[in-house]
Amino acid sequence: MARHLLLFENVEDNICAFMAEAAQKAGFQTQEVSTVDACLEAVRTSPPDAVLMITNNIQEKSAFDVAEAIRSAHPKCGFVFLAGNKIDGRESFLSAGYMFHVRELPLPLTELMAAISEAMDSPMGTFVIPRSAAMVLKTICTSIARKAIRATLVTGMVGQGSLCAGSRWMWNGSPL
Repeated sequence: MARHLLLFENVEDNICAFMAEAAQKAGFQTQEVSTVDACLEAVRTSPPDAVLMITNNIQEKSAFDVAEAIRSAHPKCGFVFLAGNKIDGRESFLSAGYMFHVRELPLPLTELMAAISEAMDSPMGTFVIPRSAAMVLKTICTSIARKAIRATLVTGMVGQGSLCAGSRWMWNGSPL
């Protein structure tokens, strides 16, 4: 089954039209939208595997505000951000702790198709909201702590040192 790519910019028949054709040739099912409302409606009615945005061609709202709305409606959606220039409002999001990658245009089609596939295969890393990053870190730390507790025997085996510094285990006060 073809993977679904939603392409969004406020300019009709511009860069996304060309990219949609190339993505179709690469085996993706595509849909183009040119307004924020149409983009969010498309995400709700036919959830895409990834959304490609031309960040500097979105004037209604910041592309990253739109991405946040998409992520809340469709948590497993991947993102591909492209920009022809750096004036797209990304600075305030980066300084607030958001994590994402904006690729600069022009971009070779092979790199673009690879970026789309990567966004579909690993969507959670394509747009990380600050509270999400904290939750991911908390989950990882909790998981490591639980594994360490399960690995410790009730009979008195105590681990000394950190998980990163190596393993120095003791049995009732004597090194193993």
